[in-house]
Amino acid sequence: MEFSPQDSIILEELLVQLKPLGFDIQSFGKNTFVVHGLPIEYEGNNIQSVIETMLHHFKESSTSNFDSKIQLAASLVKGISMDTNNNLDIAEIKVLIDELFACENPNYTIDGKKIYITFSLDDLEQQFS
Repeated sequence: MEFSPQDSIILEELLVQLKPLGFDIQSFGKNTFVVHGLPIEYEGNNIQSVIETMLHHFKESSTSNFDSKIQLAASLVKGISMDTNNNLDIAEIKVLIDELFACENPNYTIDGKKIYITFSLDDLEQQFS
């Protein structure tokens, strides 16, 4: 896989942290990398796209105060997160909701964005009157 010079530098620095997570990626020369192994969660995905997305999110959040391992994990999760065009059945939706509310902090994403908002019945009625 070939990446931009900037992304290649970042990926080169992340290789040591990616190894324990199941990624077996090695530098192959000028801005080029070879993938020898991936975590099972990534099978069937376009790995170049996943890594590019991970690098994009990593660069976006690199100015925050997060520990680099947490930042990397968040970037990886965003890299494989569900496509918004993917339709879920009721059982899958219920599992996601149960998993969300089982989290330590279900109100915000790891980078501080709101996950959901609540409305009172009065607030909702005002929106339709």
